[in-house]
Amino acid sequence: MSLFGTARRIVDQARGYASRNPQKFRQTTDKVARFADKRTHGKYRRQIDDAVRKVDGFVGGRRYRGGPHDRY
Repeated sequence: MSLFGTARRIVDQARGYASRNPQKFRQTTDKVARFADKRTHGKYRRQIDDAVRKVDGFVGGRRYRGGPHDRY
């Protein structure tokens, strides 16, 4: 299988998991975001927030916050 085919299969599996377990998927993305933010000492917080928003849009979830960095 080509690299593109393998990546597509992984994306499809992730999308399926997220649709079956939306709460657990969100908890996992929050945990990853907290870990990355802590390891980078907040230096890439905006990029991390953008990535989490993209993941939420990818799986169809919408999580809006009151202000920047309020979610995690």
